[in-house]
Amino acid sequence: MIDLEQILAADPDAQAAAADLIDAANTGDSIQLPFPALNLWVHNGKSDMKMNADRVPALYFGGFACNEEQYDELIASGDMQPMAKWGLAEFASTSGEDYTNYLTRAIWIAPIAGRESWLNGNDNSRYHHFKRETGHTRQHIQILCALGVMDEGGTITHNGMCVVSAKGYQGKYLRKALKAFWKGSLEARKAANAAGSSITPAMFWHRIGTFGNTPDYQMMGSGQKKSSITPVTASPNPIAPEHIQKLFVGLDLIKLFNEKRFDAEEWLHAWDGDSESQTNGHTSTSNNNASPDPQGDQTYESW
Repeated sequence: MIDLEQILAADPDAQAAAADLIDAANTGDSIQLPFPALNLWVHNGKSDMKMNADRVPALYFGGFACNEEQYDELIASGDMQPMAKWGLAEFASTSGEDYTNYLTRAIWIAPIAGRESWLNGNDNSRYHHFKRETGHTRQHIQILCALGVMDEGGTITHNGMCVVSAKGYQGKYLRKALKAFWKGSLEARKAANAAGSSITPAMFWHRIGTFGNTPDYQMMGSGQKKSSITPVTASPNPIAPEHIQKLFVGLDLIKLFNEKRFDAEEWLHAWDGDSESQTNGHTSTSNNNASPDPQGDQTYESW
């Protein structure tokens, strides 16, 4: 059994990086990142996509999507390797233009730092906190993560950087999924002396997405804005103490992730401030509605 506190103590550079990552867990996101990162967003499954469930399961069950062009560019540049079980699907935009996305039901990520803002559904402007009087009621969360891939032997390796985005109700579910995975690993982390104040979620691979053989369609919103979403969750598989060593990213990656966090500082704070700003970024194919008035957690605390 590993003793993570002892491992960190033996490497001052990793220990310092871990401390910086803890500080970063409370931050936000906008502007261009200074390094390549795959843009992933929550994709809602649709009941009328059942005929495609075998070919591209996320179309029916929900999960995550990314743009084919960006995915191919990152592979061509060597910034990531192909993801074996991701499916390709064509979509049509509201303007009638066709585009293609890769989709997957679940992902392995190490969450490094995040940002949050609130959107106005009428003019697509952005505000740094929930503000009902100006119509900024739709939550938008982006999380800077390392993307992982698990091989057949159960070993998870780093496969580039990514930004995971969610809007509306899915923003709440994304945060809830990360917190659930972290909480679900607590007893196993305690056994590995990995539950103290020097430990941060970026040190461990998290499994989030949609799971099971039955899609979870939930109706959200009201009136004409009512629609179905497929909430992302933490993996339901229990995390035993013997799993922790495989979920631990390792000292070299702790240092790398902290470097990425430092390089992303401007991006992380681009949604801060008191003024409204126009939204810039990709358009998600998910159809998430306005979030309810938030209570409690509004920042990235400890997931």
